[in-house]
Amino acid sequence: MPATKYCVSIAGLDPSGGAGILSDVKTFEALGVQGFGISTATTYQNEHTFSGLSWLGFAEIVKQLDPLFDAHEIGHVKIGLIESWEVLKMTLAYLKEKNPEICIVWDPILASSSGFTFHSDSFIEPDLDIFNTIDLFTPNIIEMEKLFPQVRGGETGIELSMYCSVLLKGGHGQSEHANDILFHNRDTSVIHGARLPYDKHGTGCVLSAAIVAHLAKGNNVEDSCNRAKNYVNTFLNSNTSLLGSHSPQKNEKAYS
Repeated sequence: MPATKYCVSIAGLDPSGGAGILSDVKTFEALGVQGFGISTATTYQNEHTFSGLSWLGFAEIVKQLDPLFDAHEIGHVKIGLIESWEVLKMTLAYLKEKNPEICIVWDPILASSSGFTFHSDSFIEPDLDIFNTIDLFTPNIIEMEKLFPQVRGGETGIELSMYCSVLLKGGHGQSEHANDILFHNRDTSVIHGARLPYDKHGTGCVLSAAIVAHLAKGNNVEDSCNRAKNYVNTFLNSNTSLLGSHSPQKNEKAYS
């Protein structure tokens, strides 16, 4: 039997299970890897509304991570909602200390799908050292423009690809398609996707978690992004509600 691949989501706890660590772990395990979840915040929400959250700081994050690293060889991590640049940078340093070869995907979460803003205006223009530490950065167009307000999203993607790969998600765009753009070593490629009729809560979380799962299974960045896009399309079409299904049977094609 192949060795178990361990993936960790470091993100917020969404009680509805549509986004955050619950959604990430569902995605990991639907795609055949072992999923662990570390909470950075407890949110008070359902798939329709968001009323608030309570942050967990770096010390609490480490208390959750330590037992997992003590027991397992963790090679892949997704980071989502996190309180501040300081907490993000300390968490990245901790992960690299535990495993210098660890693969890290950062999916920046700046606002909920219902419009709740998680950070003040000080959470912009991040320290570029962050991008030397991660392997893949997965903002949507709105997040990219918020974090780098002085530069157009595509231009920023090209510049950041000197540090890490960048997947600029197109789901929030106004075009007829929902293509994503992958920037890797200053090259660009299109990850094609149709704009589907059914929206879902937490789609961005699902996409980044699916990428992490496919990276853990040995696929390269571009292949992982394409496979993850296929998974998300199946997830979006799984039903007509805002909470999608991660049923392995319904997502059978995403295993390949």
